[in-house]
Amino acid sequence: MSERIFLGIDLGGTNIKAGVADENANVISKVSIKTHRQDGVDAVVQRMCEAGREAVSQANLDISEIEAIGIGAPGTLNHKTGIIIAPPNFPDWQDVPIRDMVSKQLNNLPTTLENDANVAAWAEYWAGAGKGCDSLVMLTLGTGIGGGIILNGRIHRGFHDTAGEIGHMMIKVDDRPCVCGQTGCLEAYSSAMNIAKIATEAVKAGRESSLKKVLDAGQEITCKLIEEHLRAGDKLAAEIWDDACRYLAIGCIDIANVIDPEMIVFTGGMAKAGDLLLNAVRKHFQEIRSYVFSGIIPKLAISKFGSEAGFIGAAGAAKLARDLGEI
Repeated sequence: MSERIFLGIDLGGTNIKAGVADENANVISKVSIKTHRQDGVDAVVQRMCEAGREAVSQANLDISEIEAIGIGAPGTLNHKTGIIIAPPNFPDWQDVPIRDMVSKQLNNLPTTLENDANVAAWAEYWAGAGKGCDSLVMLTLGTGIGGGIILNGRIHRGFHDTAGEIGHMMIKVDDRPCVCGQTGCLEAYSSAMNIAKIATEAVKAGRESSLKKVLDAGQEITCKLIEEHLRAGDKLAAEIWDDACRYLAIGCIDIANVIDPEMIVFTGGMAKAGDLLLNAVRKHFQEIRSYVFSGIIPKLAISKFGSEAGFIGAAGAAKLARDLGEI
């Protein structure tokens, strides 16, 4: 095989995803297995390697034909040393040298470690919605709001490897509490989970809504249900969705003012609404931003790869690290 081949492994709290891609971002194989994080560090790392081997096998390759491995992992980490410091969904993990542990089990191949949001953003920049862009910022709208920043063809990690914590930009100081310990974070108003919380609070406070039937049936209100009730004409659902999009627009304005990226990409649960999200964010962006910057708005887009961006971006990060001579 003439093309260079890379293996990407995406470590998630529920699933481990692995895949093989060539240097042109063509996915050759992909595998998903359960993480079983309760089994501890060694068992999870072994499962990461099992997923990697299976992806290589499904690609009809030998591990020796892989040029390098990329790992995407959650939480704080040290890119240079390859150590996961304190992943939020892995409470027993502290200072785990995951890069070297994986490399040792997989033929001692050159391996790089990146934050999971960074590799997802890199996937969209490398071959997805942002292919051909100069710069890109990605927002993951799920349980929380994660972010990845790509500038001038490089992953922007920041001095402490913590750049991209877009969900913790403070939108309204001393207001809604956030799980990070701050108040008024963007995540507290616009993540899929917190939109559902806000809707639940409103219905329980007596606001009229068709969503009350959901609670009366003993079920939980979700972001997807809010979208469905909005499309069916529910006024409270429309109000909550619009508020969330307004705060997202404020976050995007802050990103545009500080970074001025060519594109902002949305992924995660809320992004599945497509144009319902994009049109609302774009409308508020244009209404709120100063006339001095009128007409200067980054392209807004929905991710191409969705839940597969992690392993694709991890493979791409391995290519990037090799091209830069980092591994």
